[in-house]
Amino acid sequence: MRLFRGWGVVAAAHVLLALVFGAAYSFGAFFAGIQASFGAGRFPVASLFSATALLYYIVGAFSGALADRFPLRAVVGTGIVLLAAGFALASLAPSLAVLFALFGLFVGFGVGLVYVPAVAAVQRWFVRRRSRASGLALAGTGLGTFVGPVTAGALQQHLSWQATMQLFALGILLLGGVAAWAIRA
Repeated sequence: MRLFRGWGVVAAAHVLLALVFGAAYSFGAFFAGIQASFGAGRFPVASLFSATALLYYIVGAFSGALADRFPLRAVVGTGIVLLAAGFALASLAPSLAVLFALFGLFVGFGVGLVYVPAVAAVQRWFVRRRSRASGLALAGTGLGTFVGPVTAGALQQHLSWQATMQLFALGILLLGGVAAWAIRA
């Protein structure tokens, strides 16, 4: 018995959503380290996550149209590269303002370019079982929002927040690259 190729798209979308939301929502685990490094108050550091989330939902409103116009893998792959770059560059930020710009823009655009196109790709492959397929793909979001912060917190027991962000960047690039290659329109 041969497995329907659409289930591979579901698996790729699941991994992509776990990665992007796991990375984005891991920010809370970096909070204290960022605060201490820059001598910043709670409001400016918390505002960074809020601004990033706002940006990825705004970008998500347009990324579906981009994935209709350009190859899906190119849009999603660009999002993965931007997300990984955001973590790598943010780890080198010399000030909170630079961190705000690098993390906010790169992570915001990265998540936004992956989220809607990955979900839409699943929709294209299914008529029957569309709800099941969508649910399985979107379950990656829940998995990522649990695993990302836990992993970041565990790594920071042994590494700095900067080194942890660099490891996240590498993981995002490797796992996300494979998943972006596996997703199909």
